[in-house]
Formats: sequence, structure tokens, C-alpha cells
Amino acid sequence: MQYTLKNINELRVADLKTVMRPAAAVRLIQGQSELGAKPNITNVTDFNVGTYDSVNNNVDQLSRHLETGNVVIVQSDPLDELSVLSSIGRLSTNLPEALSSKVKDLFVAVRSTSSINRAIPYELVSKQAAISSLAAEQQAKADANAVNKTVAHPSASRVNNPKANTANGSNGASTRPSNPYQSQYTPVVYYEINVEFAGQWPRNSASLFLEKTNEQDKAIARPRADRNLSHRSLSRFRNIDNEPRNLYLNIPDKNGSAPLQLLLAENIVPVEKDTEMDEWDNVLVPVRPLAYLDEGKNKANAAELKGGYLYLFWKGELWRELKVSERSYYQDVNLEKYRNVPAQQNSDNDSELRPADGSGLPDLWIPYKLNGQVQAGATGVKLLFWPTQLTDDQIDNYEATPADLDKYATELDGLSAYSQSQAFSDDQNVSDMLSNSLIPVTDNDMPWLGNATSLFGRLQNANIATAYLDGQNKGIRFKFEVGMEDYDHGHSTEYLAHLVDSKSQWQQTQLVTVVKDSHGTWRECVFYALPNQGEFSLYVVNPDNNYERSLILSDLDYAALAKSVPVDDKIVTVDELAQPDESKFAPDQFWDDYHDLLTQW
Repeated sequence: MQYTLKNINELRVADLKTVMRPAAAVRLIQGQSELGAKPNITNVTDFNVGTYDSVNNNVDQLSRHLETGNVVIVQSDPLDELSVLSSIGRLSTNLPEALSSKVKDLFVAVRSTSSINRAIPYELVSKQAAISSLAAEQQAKADANAVNKTVAHPSASRVNNPKANTANGSNGASTRPSNPYQSQYTPVVYYEINVEFAGQWPRNSASLFLEKTNEQDKAIARPRADRNLSHRSLSRFRNIDNEPRNLYLNIPDKNGSAPLQLLLAENIVPVEKDTEMDEWDNVLVPVRPLAYLDEGKNKANAAELKGGYLYLFWKGELWRELKVSERSYYQDVNLEKYRNVPAQQNSDNDSELRPADGSGLPDLWIPYKLNGQVQAGATGVKLLFWPTQLTDDQIDNYEATPADLDKYATELDGLSAYSQSQAFSDDQNVSDMLSNSLIPVTDNDMPWLGNATSLFGRLQNANIATAYLDGQNKGIRFKFEVGMEDYDHGHSTEYLAHLVDSKSQWQQTQLVTVVKDSHGTWRECVFYALPNQGEFSLYVVNPDNNYERSLILSDLDYAALAKSVPVDDKIVTVDELAQPDESKFAPDQFWDDYHDLLTQW
């Protein structure tokens, strides 16, 4: 099929059945641009849309013109499901006002009772032709009725009509045609739902979604920069009926499956078109998380995340789980699909308990205000970072025990500064992106922490928020030399490390992984989130030899433990390890952790 771009003032009656609805036209333009395909659209260059020349690529600008109805795409063949007008003359709903008005000016749907064409239920003709034709029919009927009355009662006609025989004609009937559509016209009131976003930023793949109702189809809208107010963007659902709608966050699947849709609010009431508000009743704030590098929680000592997982708890329940990529993008996990499902049944990818299939996002859209209610306190959002994926039991514990969650999570009530200043002040946990200055990380920092990315730089002037999280940088990295004998025989023994605090019930088991470029002779492991007070003992366990365990360090507090592991790491040879102290080894917890690790393997 071929397509033609036209300005709205170029439309003719003959085009009406083949004019694409704006949403379908935008998908066509953007899809061909993203795929790098040569557009099969006549005169596309007249609108300065080049898919090969990035300098002149104005796809977004053309998309905006299509969405407002000032520019349209005309198809070579009519398709009811994509056209603004169906074959029976029914006008599509939710059209931009400019396009809707133009279509109504151009045509009327004349019923088969009309003399213009009786062969089909409806025919599209110009409004002028339809009015002239139907007015002529009305006049002919009026003349015929007048003649019949005159013949039947000639004297009565003259007596009752003293103005007969005037210039208007001997029978007294008016020859002035009436507009048959004037009495049928009623003003149309258009409604819309507007969702406000803090800031103006580069476009990403997420969008908002209105759920389908019995009366209206679903609708999708993306944030666009507000041209009148530079501190915000707006997602507009235009030309909808005056009916409350449910609003969702719409996140594409990276594999092309059905998008992930997360409920934001129910029964949002539309407002009349062209309503303006200083701040709308529904506001989302894009947030870019950063991680503190130490317990001092100094914003000048923070870094980006390049690994681990983010957890958004909203109203006391886990709302979103996101994996942090090496490029510092965030990928959603479909929690509805994987919650309360045994881990071994979740995926063929054994390295994840719940795979992250969402498209990578540069920031997190946090619900700040919905239906006029600020989301804070018990209804607020808390953001948690964890280096490894939480188990179902851990998630259940955080939902059931808010005090445990508060030990590590960051509450985002500080986003309320947006209502006062349309920006973000230096709150305890929140600030604006512009005031951030990240410091370089070192080899002593945890592997999930990274340096500033180009993405961070692009967002600094966007008026979005930064949330500061516990980076779990208080950890210990151990390095072990396991010898050449295993490597020489082509077999690599898998070791486990178990760190236990004898003063509390805290314990942690980690895989001892192969150090890069070490030919399998060096291994390392990282422990994190250690208690502030405790006496720690470290064991290495060999599952290939009846879970034989050896003691590396014994009864050291955190300061001594850290001191015993300098920059060049703790180096030990497994064959020379001391015998373990059985009284300190915690077998029950070890086996629980070990089975969790097996699941993640």
C-alpha cells in the first residue's frame, strides 16, 4: 500500500475514506523511521522526514503535527479500522479538533432515502451539494403541497392569505430555502485527561495507558514538553467521553511480548478540553537513583549504579522490581507473573530468580500525586537497592515488617518540594539532578557501583529528581588462590564462602567466582550489608569433597576484618587453611543459603 502526506487544508471529499487516524499515522511514521526502512510515503521529503539523514530527521516534529491533525496521511486504499471515516459514514471518535472540524466541514453522510444515491446505505458528498439537493427536494415538496391546497380551496387560500399574489408568487409559498442541517446541529463538548510529569527530558519507551471501558476503546499517550511551562511535561488523552478511566503505566517488553501494565490510579475524571491548571491532579516524577558510597550519607560522595536490583514499595507492598544494567538502565520484572511461583519454575535462565524482560528505562516514574492525593507517608513510595535479587521470602518479610524495610530503603516524601517550587530542593533523600557531582569509584568499591554515564549527563538539565540510596558499599572482598592442580586436569572446583557473626544471627553465603584473567587459579567473593557490631568468622566450603570446610578468619570485628583485607586483598591458599571451629559454623543457615545459591546457579 502507498501513502501520501497532506496538509489538512489540502483534503477533499474524495480523500475522507482513506485518511488514516492520527494514532495509526504516527505509528507508521515512527515504525519506518526506527527500522531504517525507506518510507513508502509519497512526498515525504516535503515534510523533511529523512530516515537516512539524522540531521534532518524530524520524526518527532511530524508526529506532533499528525497528532494535532494539522497533517494527515492518506492511504491508497480505504481501511475501515485505520480510517477516520468508515464505509458507512461513521466518524471515528477521539480525533483532534482540527481534523474533526475539517472532516465535518467537508462531508455529510446522506441516507439512502436521499435522491442523490439510493444504491448504498450512505454516500459521502460535499456538504454544499447535499444541502442544495435536499433543499431542492424540500422546496419541491412544499410547492406541490401548496398547489394541492390551492386547487382544493382556491378562495380559502386567498382569504386566509391576504399577502397572496405578491412578489413571492401567486400561491403565497416562500421560495427561500432552509438549511436542513441547521436545526440538527448541537455543540460538541470534548473532554480530556491530562497527566503531569516533572521536567522535560529525552523521550523513552514508557508511556501511559487508559483502560478500555464498555463505551470507549483503550488509549495510549506519551509525555510531551509543555510549551507554556518549561518545568513540566504533559501526557494528554484528548477527545474522550466524560467517563472516569483507570490509568496504567505501560512498559514495553524487550522481547516483543505484551507490554507490562502497572495500575497507577482508578476512576480518573476527565475535564473539559482546554482546561488549564497550574498543577494537575495527577503528577508523576521521573527519578534517577544514586548510591551513597559510605555511611556518612554525603551527597557529594555518591556514584551511579551499574548492577543489582531496585525495589519500589508503594503503600507497603512491592510495586516494581527492576534490574540495573551495566549501562545504568532499569529493566522491569513482571512481578504479577513470578510472585508466589517456585523459583525453579520461573525461567530457563538459571542466573535469575525472576527474569527482567522490560525495556531499559533511563529513570523511574514515581507516583507523586494521583486523583489530587499526594502519595506520602503510609501511601508513599520507598526505594530499596539490593546487590542481588531478593527471594520471595525476603520480599514477604519486607512487606510484613516495615521496620526491616526502613533499615535499608529510602522514602521519597521529599518529592513534595515540586508543588512549592516546581523543582527539587536538597532534601535528606532527594535533590535535583543539576546539583549532583559524582566521584570516581575505585577497585575498593563494590562491583555494582560505577562512574557517571553519558545518560546521567543528558538528564542533568531535565528538572527531574535524584534519590539517594544505601549503596551497600560496606562490604568485604576476599581473593583466594586455589592452586594449579584443578586447572591442569581441566576441572574447576566450585567453592563457597560462608561468613558468620557469632554475636548475632547474621550469616551470608556467597559463590567464590573465578577472577578474570587468572586461568582459574584465583577466586574471589564479596560480602555486603554486614552488621555494624559483630565478631566475624569466614569459612570456605568445597561441595565437591563432602562439603569439607576450612576456616580462614576467626572472631574479628568489622574494623579488624576490613584491616585484614587491604587493597591487594586477602590472599590464602585453600590447601593451607586452618581447621574449622565447628562451634561457630552455622549449618542450618548455610544450607538455606546454599540452596538459594543453587537456585540462582
